[in-house]
Amino acid sequence: MNDSCPKCDGKMDEGRIPSPFKYLFGYKSEDQKHFSFETNVENAKACLECGYLELYVDPNELKSKLKR
Repeated sequence: MNDSCPKCDGKMDEGRIPSPFKYLFGYKSEDQKHFSFETNVENAKACLECGYLELYVDPNELKSKLKR
């Protein structure tokens, strides 16, 4: 992961969504199977200058939930 913000080039701080909140929401693709659950957010980064936030999911878990 890059240490500089893609928006303002500021320093990015690594973090996470605290348990149990990480199980309350996640990412769901428009191409995802109708009856599948969201993909949990595994990691996060926030810019210390502008507040831009990046969230990361397990790409293999997401791919397994997409329509085939």
